[in-house]
Amino acid sequence: MSIWTEQIKSYENFSNDNFIHDFFGKMTIDQIGIFAYKHNDHHLRQFNV
Repeated sequence: MSIWTEQIKSYENFSNDNFIHDFFGKMTIDQIGIFAYKHNDHHLRQFNV
């Protein structure tokens, strides 16, 4: 498994009640998952993957 796929899989167990995004502020676990999905989707589309 590549580092990238390991990092994606690690979101399954992500737990940090004190997580604060620099721009979006405090985010729930669901919001972090949506953000991670959209962020990765953006870059995959950017590079035609």
